[in-house]
Amino acid sequence: MVSRPRPRLEWFLGIVRGGGRHGASIATGARPRQEQRKGPVCHAGRQADRTVLSHKNAPNKVDLARRHATLSRCVRGIVIPSPGDEAANPSVAEEVYAACTKFLIGRSRDDKLLLQENTNYGFRRNLWGLKPFGVAISAMSTVVLGLRLFTQFASHLPVSPLVAVFEGCNVIMLILWLAVVSPKWVMMPALAYAERLMETLDRLEAHI
Repeated sequence: MVSRPRPRLEWFLGIVRGGGRHGASIATGARPRQEQRKGPVCHAGRQADRTVLSHKNAPNKVDLARRHATLSRCVRGIVIPSPGDEAANPSVAEEVYAACTKFLIGRSRDDKLLLQENTNYGFRRNLWGLKPFGVAISAMSTVVLGLRLFTQFASHLPVSPLVAVFEGCNVIMLILWLAVVSPKWVMMPALAYAERLMETLDRLEAHI
């Protein structure tokens, strides 16, 4: 017979499950507002996979030429724009790159490394969306506990080690929110995902 959890444990687990779902809902709802406030950053993150196909933004022109040649052979009905075409009509070039990206995603759904890169990017993007909340909560907690520690110290009362530890954690979290969670930090896994997605072209080329 399998023993049922104790009532208090059931209550605690229910709070944890509900809190996780509520936290995910907050992250999902906060991200569009953060994208609207810092639109270019999140937009660039979503477009990183297309950026590596662009003549203007691709970091390696040799890899770009090889990728364009492979895509021209693999994706039917697609004409890869030249540098002049891309400069003359960037919106049409963007649509072509989007179609190529969609094709590659459909051919690489079982790639575990690609899924891991996408998960890393999604995690950092969610933290970027929650940054205002994280900074506000960490700052308020730091001030409240700081005042309590100051009052205890000024009154010559014993300082609680637990409160001091929590205050130190709040300060560290505030520094991390302000110094680490940034557009550059979000873009790192986005570009890594884009490069990993482009590597699937090598496998496609081997079957041509």
